[in-house]
Amino acid sequence: MKYLMSFLGCLCLAIAFSNAQSLKVAEKISENQIAPLADQKLLVIDFWATWCGPCIPATKQMEIYQDLYKEEIYFMALSDEYFGTISTHLQKHPIQLAVFQDAENYTFNKYQVTSRPHVVVLNAKGKLLWQGKPGDLRPADFDRFLKREANANSEDLAELINYQVVNKEVVPDEIVSTVQIDLCEGACYDRMELTPQYINFQGHLSHLLAELYQVSDFEVVMEYPDVQVMLKAPYQTWNEAPDDIVRQLADQFGLEIKKQSIKMKIQELDIVDRSKLWDDQQIDWGNPQGNFLVGNSRMEGDNLSLKSLARLLSKEKKTLYKYQGKDKLLRDWNFHYLYDDLMKSELLDQFGIAIRPTVADVEVILVN
Repeated sequence: MKYLMSFLGCLCLAIAFSNAQSLKVAEKISENQIAPLADQKLLVIDFWATWCGPCIPATKQMEIYQDLYKEEIYFMALSDEYFGTISTHLQKHPIQLAVFQDAENYTFNKYQVTSRPHVVVLNAKGKLLWQGKPGDLRPADFDRFLKREANANSEDLAELINYQVVNKEVVPDEIVSTVQIDLCEGACYDRMELTPQYINFQGHLSHLLAELYQVSDFEVVMEYPDVQVMLKAPYQTWNEAPDDIVRQLADQFGLEIKKQSIKMKIQELDIVDRSKLWDDQQIDWGNPQGNFLVGNSRMEGDNLSLKSLARLLSKEKKTLYKYQGKDKLLRDWNFHYLYDDLMKSELLDQFGIAIRPTVADVEVILVN
């Protein structure tokens, strides 16, 4: 009996510790302006970053949900960046949710968040109910979670948030004056941090070249091993002189990087009824450079050109989509993309765009 009681005591302690460690934060940077933390049944964590374009519409969607469920669910926005970086960003782009700084990447690592935007839903005991792309989270999901938790013993959500004291030093924006390129060391996953001052990239060389040339990964043909690289460059160089970066890549790794036309199977986007095309006034997420939000079935875009839309479709559909026309205007989008027939029907009926499979000469980036 003594050993059983000891075991049960350790078990209870372990459970309590697990619940208390649902997330660790270093700082609450701003309060939730819509809802209080007390007496809520669910906790929603919106993982974001100041450099993440799609995070802007995702967080705005979470703000809408917070207002809808302000008596039952508490939403918080969590970033793993420096305190000063987050605070400075909020001065220009305020967030109505509570904004927290993660404590030494604890929460990001706990839920294995490797890309963002990303959302996690917890109950009052810290149990994970759902996680994934914010575009896949709907009011019906919240209603289902709340119904499931209706008879559960309510606990204070504040108990799930553990504060850990870390260095609160305001770190100034990094100054990057030259292009810095090297091979990745150790674990290296695709990540691109874009700020008004610099670009910080890590990931496959093919993906870096696709970003530099603004094409899909299908349009980069690697005859050289697709190594993983790290790059830092001034934003002005990245934006205005990408060819200079390509030349430095070629010189540093002994590469020949050239453009070559080859025949490829593509899904071609063709405007058949221009009167149905949306302009850039249908959706406004506050960023003129263009944002998108991709769920499991629908794709939304604010200020995306047809070329950018084709590139996004190529990434999500795992096949090459191309727009080879002359329309360069920024436009807004909202359509189903998961099932091909439904996507083609919506794009044609709603936007006057036909998708036709064909074989065409495509200019690719050849690396050897």
